[in-house]
Amino acid sequence: MSADTVSVIVSDFGQREPSWERLRSCIGALAVQQGVEQTEVLLCEMPWLYGQVPDYICELLPNLRIVRCDSTDPHSRKTMAVREAAGSVVAFLDADCLPQAGWLRQVNDTFHYYPEAAMVHGRMVGEDGRWQGQLRKFFCGPDSTEGAPAHFTATNNAAFRREVYCEYPFPAGSGGQAVRIQTAAMLRAHYLLWREPAMLVLRDRRGMRQGAGVALEQFAATR
Repeated sequence: MSADTVSVIVSDFGQREPSWERLRSCIGALAVQQGVEQTEVLLCEMPWLYGQVPDYICELLPNLRIVRCDSTDPHSRKTMAVREAAGSVVAFLDADCLPQAGWLRQVNDTFHYYPEAAMVHGRMVGEDGRWQGQLRKFFCGPDSTEGAPAHFTATNNAAFRREVYCEYPFPAGSGGQAVRIQTAAMLRAHYLLWREPAMLVLRDRRGMRQGAGVALEQFAATR
């Protein structure tokens, strides 16, 4: 069995005001992942931030590639980046997330051990209890320590086989309905969706600065 290649897509790193510290945290955490040197990492550059990504962020990950995405719709931007990606698997991370140790390895391992899976989504911890976290729990169900078939896809901390995503992308302009629409289409096509709790990210805006400091210290120690 040939190994899958993974492209990581980082998106949504600011609204109308850039949030460079948040993006720096995410890229720094990616930079310490084992095997990231051989992994394509794409950063969606939103139209109102063209040319503004600081050099100090790009320098954290030499193989980071900025993709210019001219849509104001976040789902369309992710789809644009997927079309630019070279990997047979595309993994999505929003910039307010810190992938924990072994995250990238877990993406690879899950698709290796479950070749029939079209999508795998992981687990997010540290959410602050606001409506976004409650909505995720509603869609994804209670946290579990074991992998199992998933009931829904996800727009964040999720990886797809690229050819399947291109067939069933997040619908443009669908907002919070994107997951429901995409899931229904994939299940009608009899694709397996998978939940892998070991694919873990930290998502807590109040704790991002402390978590980022740990990740960047680890990164510095490897250089």
